[in-house]
Amino acid sequence: MGKQYGIPESVEKELIRTIPSPDSKWNYREVENDWGVDISDFFFVPTFMEAFGYVEIDTDSDAQIEAELIVLGPAAVWIREKKILQTRGPFGYVEPYRVPLRLELEKGLNPLFIRCSMVGWRETRIVMGIRLVEAKNDIRWSIPTGSCSPIEWEETLQVLSAVQIQKFSFPEGYIDIRGKNLADLDIQATIALQKEIVSENKIQNRDPIVIGTFLPKQNDVWNWIPSREYYEKRKEYPRYSPLTICFKKKKIDPIQIKREVFLPDPDYRFTSYGEYEERKKEALEVISLQRFDLMGALARIERGETQEIGDPALSVSLDFLKKRKDCADFHALALVVALYRFGTQGKIPTKEAEAIQDTLLSFKFWHDEPGVDAMCWFTENHQIIFHTAAYLAGSLFPYAKFKNSQRTGKELSKLAGNRILRWIGPRFSGGYSEWDSNTYLAMDIYALLALVEYAPSERIQRWADALLQKTFFMIACHSLQGSHGCSHGRCYVNGLKTSRVESTSALQRIAWGMGGFDCETWSMGMMALSEKFKLHPLIRRLAIEPLPILETKVHSYGTYHLRTDLREGTWEVDTICRRTQEYLLSAALDLRPGDPGIQEHLWQMTFGPEAVIFTNWPGNGQEHGNARPNFWAGSARLPRVVMEGRCIVCLYDPDFQGGLGYGHAYFPRDSFDEVRFHDEWVFARYGKGYAALRGDSPIGMTEHGKHAGQELRSKNGGRAWLAVAGSKEEDGSFEEFQKSLVSSSVRMEPGFFHGKIPQGKEIQYSWTGPILIEGKEWTPRFSNHYENIFTQMPLHSKALLMEWKGEKAQFSLDLRSKRTRCAITD
Repeated sequence: MGKQYGIPESVEKELIRTIPSPDSKWNYREVENDWGVDISDFFFVPTFMEAFGYVEIDTDSDAQIEAELIVLGPAAVWIREKKILQTRGPFGYVEPYRVPLRLELEKGLNPLFIRCSMVGWRETRIVMGIRLVEAKNDIRWSIPTGSCSPIEWEETLQVLSAVQIQKFSFPEGYIDIRGKNLADLDIQATIALQKEIVSENKIQNRDPIVIGTFLPKQNDVWNWIPSREYYEKRKEYPRYSPLTICFKKKKIDPIQIKREVFLPDPDYRFTSYGEYEERKKEALEVISLQRFDLMGALARIERGETQEIGDPALSVSLDFLKKRKDCADFHALALVVALYRFGTQGKIPTKEAEAIQDTLLSFKFWHDEPGVDAMCWFTENHQIIFHTAAYLAGSLFPYAKFKNSQRTGKELSKLAGNRILRWIGPRFSGGYSEWDSNTYLAMDIYALLALVEYAPSERIQRWADALLQKTFFMIACHSLQGSHGCSHGRCYVNGLKTSRVESTSALQRIAWGMGGFDCETWSMGMMALSEKFKLHPLIRRLAIEPLPILETKVHSYGTYHLRTDLREGTWEVDTICRRTQEYLLSAALDLRPGDPGIQEHLWQMTFGPEAVIFTNWPGNGQEHGNARPNFWAGSARLPRVVMEGRCIVCLYDPDFQGGLGYGHAYFPRDSFDEVRFHDEWVFARYGKGYAALRGDSPIGMTEHGKHAGQELRSKNGGRAWLAVAGSKEEDGSFEEFQKSLVSSSVRMEPGFFHGKIPQGKEIQYSWTGPILIEGKEWTPRFSNHYENIFTQMPLHSKALLMEWKGEKAQFSLDLRSKRTRCAITD
C-alpha cells in the first residue's frame, strides 16, 4: 500500500501499524458540511478504534500556512516524512474540537496523513478533517485517483453530485431518483441490517443485496423498483431496516455515494379495524417471520410452528448476557419471558431452558453488583427493564443462588420488586423524563407488560397495569392516525422522517387498529404474547374518536438521583398538543433554552406518516444515532419554543455559533400534495390540512446534495421560525389560508418575535425575558399534570380519572397495602 500511494517507508511503518493486513483498502469518503469525515459505529462492548486519512496538498511554491485539525480524540499528523503533531486527547463524545497547526509545504505535492484514535462504547464517533484558516488560490487539495484518470474522476463526480433522492420513505413501492446521465450509473441496494445480526450470526459477511429494476420515468427522473424477492426477504429481517442505495459510475469503482431510503410495508392503517385479539394474532404472524429475532422465535413457538427457540436467535441473546453487552437487559427480559411462557410448560427443549437458566443465574442485574460490564444503566427505560428482568428471574428461581450478586432468587426478587415500585410511582404521578419518546416509551411498555403478565405480586401487577393504561392514553392523545408525531424527550432521525418505523406504531396497531408493523419487536412481541393486559375500551374509543379539536396540556416533573441517573436535581417539562382530524401540532414549551441538547425534539407539525415539519439546530452533518445531536435529531443548543393555539414560535440563541452554525427546517416537499413559496413564507397542503412556515429572512429549498427537496434554509441563519397549522374547515381554501398569513402582522429577527396571526393571539418575546401573550406576561407552566377534555389529573396524584360521554375509567396506585421502602438507596 505504501508504494501504491507513495507513502515513505518510515512513515508507513507507524501509520499503518494496526491495519490487519496488507490487503486493506483505502476508501474515498465525502467531507460532510461540518468539515470532517465521519467514521462512526455502535459498540456493545468497549472497543479501540483507529482511523486513517490521506490527502495531498499541491502548491506552486514553498509556503507556510495556518490550518486546523478537526478531531474527537488523540491524533497524529505527518507531512512527507515528518510528524508535525501528536496529541494525547482529549477524548470527545460528539462535537469535534479544533487543533491549530502550521503546515510547512514544499513546492509540488505534499502528502499529508492523519491517524485518529478513539475508545468506542455504545454510540461512538471518529471525526477527522483538516481545513485552512484562510483559503489561498495557489494551494489545491488532491487525492490519488488510482486507475481512474483525472478527467474520468471529474466527470464521475459531476454525475454523482447531481444524484438526488428527495425523500426518505417511499410507501408507493418505488424510489424516485433524479439526476443527469443516470443511465451511466450502476446501482446496488442492500438491506442495512443491525450490527449484531451480521457480526454475531456470522451468516454473511455483508448486508443482503436487493435486486431491482432501474427504469426511466420522465426527463431526468428514473424509478428504482425492487423485485418481489425483496418483500419476501425483508420479512426475515427487522422490518424497520432501511435500504442503502450505492451509486457509482459504470467501470469506475473507487468513487461512490450512498443514500438511505425506506420501502415500508404497504399495509399501514389510517383508520381503525378489527378486534384486539385478531390484531394480536396478526402481530404474532408478522414477528414469526423474522428468523434472526428472539421475539420472532417466541412467536413461532406460540403459533405452534416449532418447539424450540433455536439459533441464531438464542445464541445471540445468550451471548449478550454472557459478555454483558450494552442492551443485554432487552435480551435478558425476553429470555425470562421465554422461561415463564414455554420453559415451565416443557414447550422448549430442556437443553435450551437449562442454558437460559444458567446464563441468567450468572448475569449482572444492576450496577451495584460486582464485575466489569458494558451495559447502560442510567436511562429510565433501561432501569425498568433491568429491574423487571431481575424481579421475574428471582421469582422464578427463589432458592437458587445468583452467582454474581451471591443473592438467592428470593432476595433478588424482593430487592428488584421494591425498585420497580419506586420506578412506577413517580412516572404515574409525574410523567416520564424521556417524555413522549416514540422509541423509549415502547421499551417501558415492554417491561410493564411483562410485569402484568408474570409478576407474582398482585400489587406490582396493579401498579404496572395502571401505568400502562395511562401511557397508552398519553400515546392516544398525542398521535394522529397511528403517527406519534408530537414532541419527544428522545428521538432518532428515521423515526422523525416516517412514523412507520416508530416503536410506538405497532403498539397503536394492536391497541386500536391504526399504524403499522415496521418497527422493533420487543414491545410489539410482548404485547402480542400478553394475555392478562386488556386495554380499557374507553382509551381505545378516545384514540379513534374523530374530534374537531383535542388540546392536551401536560406538566411532567420528577427527581434525578445520582446513583440511578448519574445526575441530581429535579427536571420538568411542559408540553402542549393540538390534534384535529387533519393535523397534529405539538411543542415542549420554554424548555431549558440555551442548554446543550442531545435527542430532545421540541416541536413538530404532523399531517401524515411522512408529511412532517420541524426545525432544529444541527450538531453535525450526520443522521445516524451515533452522533447525538445530529443533522435532524436534537439540537446543539435547545431553542426557546412557545405554542399558542395553532401557532408555534421557535427562537434559537442569537449568539451561538456552535454545531453547524445555523438552524434549518425539515420539510419533505414530495410528501405534500402542494407546496408554495412567498418571500419569507413557505406553504404546504396535505389533503385538507395546511402548513405555513416562516423564517427570519427569505427561506429557500436545498436543491443539491443528499438533503435536496427536504431541507429549508433561511438566509439569515435560521435563528427564528414561525409555524402555523390550518385546515379547510378552519381557514377555507388553501389560497385563503396563504393570503391571510402573508398579510398578517409579524416581525421576526434573530432572538426576537412579535406578531399575531389570524384567529390567534398576539405573541411577543425575546431570547431572554418574559413571554407576552396579548400584552400580558405568560408563564408556560401548567397547574395540572395532565389536562384535556377527558381528564384533569393533578400533579403527584395517585389516580387518573377519565370520562367521556357518560363512560368513565379510573386507574390508581393502590396504597392500601403497607408501603415498602425502596432498596435503591441500599
